[in-house]
Amino acid sequence: MLEEVHIAFTGPSQRCVNDSMMLRALLTEIHLEFGSSAVIRTGACIGTDALVARIATRQQLHVFTIVPAYRGKVDVEWQQWCASYHEMLEETSFRDRNTYMVQGADYVFACFRNRSPEALQTGEGMTYRIAQRMGIPTICVYFNESE
Repeated sequence: MLEEVHIAFTGPSQRCVNDSMMLRALLTEIHLEFGSSAVIRTGACIGTDALVARIATRQQLHVFTIVPAYRGKVDVEWQQWCASYHEMLEETSFRDRNTYMVQGADYVFACFRNRSPEALQTGEGMTYRIAQRMGIPTICVYFNESE
């Protein structure tokens, strides 16, 4: 059996038209490269997290979801779109959730709406910085900026 390769995804909570196409293409390439050894790590929230979980599950990839303590932004169907999960303890923050997601990752895909400095002040920007500090290879993905 091949060793698992954990790939974390982070991105904006608001979805746009072409996000699905880009994420589907990325996850297809991951599936071709790593096959059943790929474990896709998501953060359970609406937007990119939910979209990645749905696409990856449909492509028969293992989805491991890390659920934040605060459920206000969590996709109501998150359990339906994951093979396994970890629920963060009540007193933990989104930073704790993002750190947990990155700690177990071999790679991180950080999806951004644009290349502005403000993009790094978002949750996906926080996750990107955590991964950089930990030395985890991080791939930046920029969704269609004209939407």
